[in-house]
Amino acid sequence: MHSDHHHFDLHKILHSKMNKIYFFQSLFTFVKSLIGIFIPVYLYSLGVDFSLILLFLAGTSLTYLLFAPLSVKLISKIGFKYVILFSIPLYMLQLISLQFVLESIVFFHIIWFSYGLHMAFFWPAFHSEIAVNGSSKHRSSQIGTLQLLTTLVAASAPFIGGVFLEYVNYYSLLVFSIFLILIGLLPFFFTPDIQSKQLSFSYLRYIDFLKMSSKKKSKKAFFFEGVESILIHSLWPIVLFVFLQNNFFALGSLITIISIFSVICIVYFKSKLDLKDKHIFLKKTSKYISFNWFLRYIMLALSSSFLLVVEGIFKLIYSIFSLSFVSLFYNNAKSWNYMDYILFREFFLHSAKIILCFLLYLLYLFVGFGSIFFYVLILIGIVAPIGVSYLDKE
Repeated sequence: MHSDHHHFDLHKILHSKMNKIYFFQSLFTFVKSLIGIFIPVYLYSLGVDFSLILLFLAGTSLTYLLFAPLSVKLISKIGFKYVILFSIPLYMLQLISLQFVLESIVFFHIIWFSYGLHMAFFWPAFHSEIAVNGSSKHRSSQIGTLQLLTTLVAASAPFIGGVFLEYVNYYSLLVFSIFLILIGLLPFFFTPDIQSKQLSFSYLRYIDFLKMSSKKKSKKAFFFEGVESILIHSLWPIVLFVFLQNNFFALGSLITIISIFSVICIVYFKSKLDLKDKHIFLKKTSKYISFNWFLRYIMLALSSSFLLVVEGIFKLIYSIFSLSFVSLFYNNAKSWNYMDYILFREFFLHSAKIILCFLLYLLYLFVGFGSIFFYVLILIGIVAPIGVSYLDKE
């Protein structure tokens, strides 16, 4: 989350004092695609019980909600840039703990807790920078450029990560990832920070969000975004891993191929969306995404020969869907109290993740992690994008 494609002048496309930050985000996205995308899959491959993986996912979201108000206070005191810098060692702690996860359950709990802390400090600061500095008129183009840069840089990462995990070892991938993070941080130190007004956010605002009678469409959209996020980024990769006979190389190659496809979509649509009603794009593409989940049902019932086509189509459509959604979100954040709106989104998003993980935990106790569980995920996937498409201008 994350200009005319004939002109790649970043000084014009993006705020000039932000270009080093976007460079960092591109490289950091590469690392997350290199290793972070495999974390639930890697835990599963190590034999960690699936119930604990659901705990991992719910725990990160709960940690986020608990520490996000503290993140806002820290932003007010030291600024956006230094809060982002503060979050990076927490991400590295998660990666390091993975190396020792089988030695003690303590390291497993460090993983989800440190990752939840990282998200709580990183994302409010990063979202705020984009909301404050981006152009509402050219939002889709700017977000598309950022998405294009990160996708281009990160496209090969799952393939490389898959090679490491399948044929080398996790430790080598860990060292390589930390090295890249440190390189990405160097120019970040020389980036001027963005001045922010005094920000405040209390835990009572969470209760206010629940009571709020307005913004019902946004509430639904953000709740279903959380549901969809768990499916797409955490659980479905495990299903694909099982479907591909527990092969990291095959999974990484598949993700890389469909990521390259998505670049084509982003290049084509990122400037065109600024000329259209983003909500209309969101509504239309949500229906195609729901239908694609139905195709995944057929895929599981048939054979892997259908897999690449279905996953590729999904990635292409989802690129447009995500671009429309994120553009609407940042425009709404800028027109409202941006930090309130950002945490309004995060509250419903992470609450949905926690609730879904709890329900899936109960399902897992009864049916295990097999075909019935997979088909339930697909049914949820069919419904979720329709819910996300409720987002509109506020």
